[in-house]
Amino acid sequence: MMTSLATAYLLPTLFNDASPLNPKFVIGNFGVPTIFLLASLGLPTSELSRSIRSPLNLPIQFLSLILIPSLNLVLSRTLFPLYLPPPYVSGLLLLSALPTTVNMCIALTTNAGGNVATAVTNAVLGNLLGILSTPMWFSIMMKSSSGANISFLKTLTGLLKKVLLPMVLGQFLRLTPALKFYSSRKKLAKLASESILLSIVLNSFSNAFSTSTTLTVSTTLTLAATTVTLHLLYFATSFKVFGALGVDRKNVIASSFVSSHKTLAFGLPLIRQVFANDPNLAALVAPLMLIHPLQLFVGGAMKEKLLAYAEEDGGK
Repeated sequence: MMTSLATAYLLPTLFNDASPLNPKFVIGNFGVPTIFLLASLGLPTSELSRSIRSPLNLPIQFLSLILIPSLNLVLSRTLFPLYLPPPYVSGLLLLSALPTTVNMCIALTTNAGGNVATAVTNAVLGNLLGILSTPMWFSIMMKSSSGANISFLKTLTGLLKKVLLPMVLGQFLRLTPALKFYSSRKKLAKLASESILLSIVLNSFSNAFSTSTTLTVSTTLTLAATTVTLHLLYFATSFKVFGALGVDRKNVIASSFVSSHKTLAFGLPLIRQVFANDPNLAALVAPLMLIHPLQLFVGGAMKEKLLAYAEEDGGK
């Protein structure tokens, strides 16, 4: 992880979107679908089916798409303006309106011993609901209607192609000898997923370091501290809520990751499109660019404690 960040800082043009390596195309069209294919291949169909009907789905989506944006709306009018310039306050608002990550929260849930089926179901569901809820929140938060022509069909098509199709293919492959091949090489599959995640971090920060010239060191540190604090607050809140509801421990872990994460893959293109003509565009996307890899840092740091938590009492 540190190597990825150092490389992005020292050689930002090597792996940004304008690079001849074309990481945006490679990661988007091959890397992300591969993560979902591997996740589905290791997921029993019965477990996925049970998760789709889970009553957990409603509270997870409520926390992610309603409660967190509402709380950030209050903070943006009380606390954030005390120490951040207005454009960055707006960026924090837009960040809170986004749905969860998909590949990252699934990978972190897997590594932490959580219920992968719950993570997969709600990550996909959250992004589908976000197609409608996020532009609505943008309009409310920025006190104006987003006049941009947002292609909901294009967004939905992307989710179907890069998320749902690999998931369906993975379930189909479970019926073939591919399952035995996968089962004997789980460590290699895990390494592949983690490598793709690191490439996403490298690409994200390469873009940030090569374009966000207005982001000073002091502002970067302040934003990083704020976004991490908010992320930890929302993760802890979700953890306590689902624990109080009597949810089993593996589902508490999955639900907490899904509820507290925010997606770069969905959010960055949407913010860029809606606010393409805004002179403060770099400030609007800065919190999202910062929190994306920091979520991975935080999730990785909690891995051992969450694994121990999941194993206590058989994960109940």
